[in-house]
Amino acid sequence: FVLENVKDLGVFLEVEAKSVSDSEDIKLVKEEIRKFASNLGLAIGDELNSGKPELLLKKNGFKI
Repeated sequence: FVLENVKDLGVFLEVEAKSVSDSEDIKLVKEEIRKFASNLGLAIGDELNSGKPELLLKKNGFKI
């Protein structure tokens, strides 16, 4: 878990699983991470699937 306050974008919670084997369902792993965060009392939004540089460019009107 990494909590990061990014100027002009807000606060981000980054979560990574140590390893996901070929037999593991990525959706299930993501659900388990969300459940774990929720049990910690963290309110989290939807997954963005974008890097911070891309988000900054979009916020400033650049089309990507």
